[in-house]
Amino acid sequence: ARHILLVTDVRIDGDTLGASLGMHHVLRAAGKRVTHFSPQPIPSSYDFLPGRDLIRLDEAVLHDPSIDLIISFDCGDGTHVTSVRDQVPGKPFLISFDHHVSNSMYGDLNLVLTKASSTAEVVWRFLKRVGITPGRDAATAILTGVCTDTDIFKNLATNAAAFQAASELTLAGARVQDVKRHLFSNKPVSVLKLWGRILERLHRHPEHD
Repeated sequence: ARHILLVTDVRIDGDTLGASLGMHHVLRAAGKRVTHFSPQPIPSSYDFLPGRDLIRLDEAVLHDPSIDLIISFDCGDGTHVTSVRDQVPGKPFLISFDHHVSNSMYGDLNLVLTKASSTAEVVWRFLKRVGITPGRDAATAILTGVCTDTDIFKNLATNAAAFQAASELTLAGARVQDVKRHLFSNKPVSVLKLWGRILERLHRHPEHD
């Protein structure tokens, strides 16, 4: 492939952004032309991600006949991705990176690992398998996806592979403190006020003391 279109999910979160931006940096380092498309605006909380400004929102970028490969990230429902593909002249080969059990295997090639903690982890496993060591920006993006979908290693998606990925990505130069500070430490005043309203209504249930 010479011109690759990367597609995020319609539900913008750290996993679809981290996985796709990580691949974006890897492909550019390999000398590929890359167009990165998101169907929805990117929340400002992800402005810290390297390459965030490279993501396009205008569907006009899909009409380029030189696009010869499409890769989707974290898109369990293929409806959005196939509609994007229909707008690209020639309907190029489609690869799906995902970890959702609900994935309908809509791609021509489906890299779907349902036991993975995140799509970012799937991307990391792929890069390891093909012998590619991501640069610092790619590693930071991929780590963001792992941390987001595991709620920084606190939810049920957390497993040994997620910890291993985080360790190896850190060794590759991922900026761990940037991810932690921007996504898990810094909360806007409006969110803190909402938490306060919720927490002040907490009470003990007599049957579950």
